[in-house]
Amino acid sequence: MKIKESGADSIYLPLFIPDAGIAIRQARELGMGAALYSTSSTSDPSVLSAAGGSADGVVFPRYTPSTDKFRQAYVSKFGRQPGLYADTGYDAVMILADVLNKNDGGLSMVRDGLYKITDYPGASGSITIDKARNRVSRDIQMMTITGGTPVALSGP
Repeated sequence: MKIKESGADSIYLPLFIPDAGIAIRQARELGMGAALYSTSSTSDPSVLSAAGGSADGVVFPRYTPSTDKFRQAYVSKFGRQPGLYADTGYDAVMILADVLNKNDGGLSMVRDGLYKITDYPGASGSITIDKARNRVSRDIQMMTITGGTPVALSGP
């Protein structure tokens, strides 16, 4: 109610499965007319189910899908599709192992090794890390829910 009374025109819901759906539904039930923004988990069927049809108009990012090789290996090992962060979690561990194997020094050598990551063939696609420690090589598409279905936003 405090958020509603604040008159906010936008609300960011940094919640995950299924809490994001519950928060979206409750915001709509309370009559909040603010634009809702959330995480990439918004397109998960359990989030949409928990939202109970209230997710239309929510804006969220969608990242480039996992590589086919990673998805196939994951399904073969675990018998289900990988979750939202399975590929990037796998990549983080594999990159760290790679850097540690190449650098047997302290933290500064690990940091410097991470800065040298360019076009690493990860499960989440090609990975390049810049000097600010950001991944600069993964595409993001902004999405919205329309009629209960995720659709790409067009324009800038």
